[in-house]
Amino acid sequence: MGPGATPLHVIGGYLGSGKTTLVNRLLREADGRRVAVLVNDFGDIDIDGELIASIDDDVVSLTNGCICCSLADGLVEAFTAVRTRLDHLDVVVVEASGVADPGTIARLGRAAGLHVGPLVIVADAASVERRSRDRYVGDTVVRQLDAADVCVVNKVDLVDAAALDRLRRWLAERAPAARVIETVRGEIGWDAFDVTSSDHRTVDHSDDPVHEHDDSHRARTFVYDTPLDRDRLMDETARLPESVVRVKGIVALTDDPDRAWALHRSGGPVELERLDAPPPATSRVVHITAGPS
Repeated sequence: MGPGATPLHVIGGYLGSGKTTLVNRLLREADGRRVAVLVNDFGDIDIDGELIASIDDDVVSLTNGCICCSLADGLVEAFTAVRTRLDHLDVVVVEASGVADPGTIARLGRAAGLHVGPLVIVADAASVERRSRDRYVGDTVVRQLDAADVCVVNKVDLVDAAALDRLRRWLAERAPAARVIETVRGEIGWDAFDVTSSDHRTVDHSDDPVHEHDDSHRARTFVYDTPLDRDRLMDETARLPESVVRVKGIVALTDDPDRAWALHRSGGPVELERLDAPPPATSRVVHITAGPS
């Protein structure tokens, strides 16, 4: 790859690990970089309103020179759209789906003329080891970790010291060559992608088997035309079976009609986060289920 090739950073990791939080942090700290972020859909990323310069179809342009593009039409099309919309890019970032194979994304990016940097895999400190043994999702989690050049162990504040020490030992066996970064709420900087660092390797993914996505996962969207009761929503979400591995949504609540709320559940307690945005006209909640259909 020539010295002028645009670098591509792939951020992968299982559902709910904190990829979107990490990407938001990188966007806020672009520091003059012209960044193109490719995401599965815009509902997954909360872009600060004051940063948005314009919205054109599937592209959001930001005032700091960055853009976000939807992957709705596929990676190849998104790569093409990004390269034709900006005369020059400093870096392209892909926030991979939680069930995607990051090695395949890297290969497609290389074919599109991008220089592939280290693959960053985000892992939930509280659930990654358990999920690696799950009969339905374990293969996906392990395949993602196997691709890691950098493993970002996120949400370390949610586990105690003994559990974190066990996780460190497990990762040393599971991904022995990966650089490990421990963090809270995706607090890493652009130096995590520094390919000149002496303490991390760059994996050759050219011969990886092709796994664009995992067919054992299914998504179901629920739409509500009226605001939801907070207690009932949290109780019903908490009682969902373990086969529902991820719940996410943007909802309106009856007890706070002036703001939107983000709903999350991923292998742990249900979380509701108040957003700095008006309530949605319709609440949408996505359940992602793993296992046989």
